[in-house]
Order: sequence, then C-alpha cells, then structure tokens
Amino acid sequence: MKILLIEDDDSSIALLTRSLNTQHYIVDAVKDGEMGWTYASTFDYDLIILDIMLPKLDGITLCKRFRGAGFTTPIMLLTAQDLITAKLQGLDAGADDYLVKPFDLNELMARIRALLRRSSSNPLPLLGWGDLLLDPSTCDVTYNGQPLILTTKEYDLLELFLRDSYHVFSSDEIIDRLWSSDDFPAEATVRSHLRRLRHKLQVAGAPPDAIATIHGRGYYLKPIQPEDRTIDVAPSADEGKLNNGAGFLPSEQQQAQYRSFLAETWVTTKPQCLESLDRLSEIVQQLRLDNGTYLEQSQAHQRAHKLVGTLGIFTLTSGMEFANKIEKILNRSTLLTSTEAAILSIFINELSLEIEQFAIA
Repeated sequence: MKILLIEDDDSSIALLTRSLNTQHYIVDAVKDGEMGWTYASTFDYDLIILDIMLPKLDGITLCKRFRGAGFTTPIMLLTAQDLITAKLQGLDAGADDYLVKPFDLNELMARIRALLRRSSSNPLPLLGWGDLLLDPSTCDVTYNGQPLILTTKEYDLLELFLRDSYHVFSSDEIIDRLWSSDDFPAEATVRSHLRRLRHKLQVAGAPPDAIATIHGRGYYLKPIQPEDRTIDVAPSADEGKLNNGAGFLPSEQQQAQYRSFLAETWVTTKPQCLESLDRLSEIVQQLRLDNGTYLEQSQAHQRAHKLVGTLGIFTLTSGMEFANKIEKILNRSTLLTSTEAAILSIFINELSLEIEQFAIA
C-alpha cells in the first residue's frame, strides 16, 4: 500500500516514514502543498496524510482542491491545532479523518487501516486466499496455519494481489504501487521478487500457478478452484482491537529500535528547534519595541505552530504546552501590544530551557 505524506517538518517526516515503513507501507514524502498536488496528480496512492499548515498551499485548501478535482483517495489530516473549528474545517473540506499532534502510533496505524478498509474492495480486517492468510494489523502471513517468512517486498507483492485478486498488474503498475518515486527498480527486479514469492508459496503447499502470468499483460492471483480449501476471514474479536488502536503493538525489540531512532533524530532536531526559537525571539523583540511588522508576526506564528508539532512528535509535553501558548498569542489579525510581546518573551525563554534540558534515554 502506497501513502503520500505531505508534511514540512523534517523530524515528523523521518519518524512517520520509519513507522509506516515498519508496517510495510511505501511512502512518498513532500514538503509543501503545491508539490503534494503534483505528486498526487502524477502517481496513484492508497492514502494521503496531509498536514494542515504547509508552505505554498495550506492543507485545507489542498484538500478542497483534491475533492474538487474528483480525487477519491482517503485523506487523513494532521495538525497541532486541537480546536473543534479546525477539525470541522478539515472534515468539511473533504478529509476522511483527523488526528491531532501529538498522537499515539498505535492509534495512527489503526486509523490508517480503517481508512484503507473502507476504500478497499475487501473491507475485512484479514486477507485470505484458500489456506493463505495475511493479517495487515500484525503483518503476519500463514499458509495452512504455518508461518510464511517473507521479505518486505515479497509481503508487499502478496498484499497487493490479495487486496485486488481479480486485477492483472503490469510490471509498471507494480513498480508504481510498491516502490517510492525516488527508488523505481528495473522490471527484472520485479520478476526476481515474484519468482521468490512463488517459490515460497509453493514450498508451503500452494499451487505452483497461484500467481499466474498473462504474457504481455502482467500478473494476477489465480481464482480459487472448487477443490481448494477455504478459510473463514470474517471479523472476529480481534477486530475490536484494531478499532481501538491495539493492532500495531510493536515488539519490545521494535520499541527499543524506534526509541533509539527517536533519540538519534532528536540530536539533529534539537539545535534546529533552538535556532527556530532564536528567530522567534528576535521577531517578538521587534514587536515589543514597536518595530515589527504583521508579516513578521505571521511568520512567527508559523514557526510556533511548527514547533508544537515537532515537540509533540518527541513527546516533549511541557515544551509543547509553552509552544501552544505562544502560537495562540501570535494567532491574531492585529499586531501584538508591547505587553503581549513581553509575555511571549517569558514563554519563549521557558520553552528554550525545556528544549535544552530534554533528552531521550
């Protein structure tokens, strides 16, 4: 499954991309609304994850443009604004779901799976073909009850065929659906992955022609024959877990790896946050001395909003609260008074201390 992530914060892009890749999603990430429009108009995606405050074209306007142009791709909005008016604006613009930063990864993955099920021809939480069963919530694959060990691309291929079993996929379609736009392979690479997947399925007991070839057209999952065994993939008690966000549940090793990645990313993000805060402080100081402009104040508001989202990703809760206060004060249609600017300076100093002292163990 391929996702377009439209987000201008580097840390959020890195962490979301890693988390989504872990769950076998292919991700294209772009940093502004105009580029998001270009990518969505050029490539096919199963889901668009869209931040509201973006350069060049904001998320609400972009969402309206998508729907106005007839795009039916599910859209999930992300924002640091926990306001009912912002949520209503997003949903009225055509978004299918809305998530406020900071968010829990389990909840994000569960919401993504729910959106993909709604738009899929197979809305069930489990994907099956004869004795073959694939669980998107855990990425487990079994044949006749026995685990099937697949590489990432083998898993992606199998899920693609299972989700649209009557479709004949050309090599170009497979490449477009299963590789990011920066990493398109040769057709020989696709054939190699298919050959290994077929071999593993056959070793597990599947028919040798389970994935069939139509020469000159492509590949498809052969319909189940009457003599083939079938399985019950009806929703079970596990579906409730998926709906309440418990479907992701990474292992202790995955949690440790993610924590390590989070710590490494914070090392480079921390000085960027402090640099942005310094620039914010300079603008506020100008406003305090009545030398600032409304354009500068608007830029400061955007910086504060971005800080809210970034700090939320790293679960720096107390720092995020200060950033939220700063953003709310700056979010107005008139210039700040010198008194308001002075209050902002206090909040900025407090936030700077929070960022300096924060570390991920």
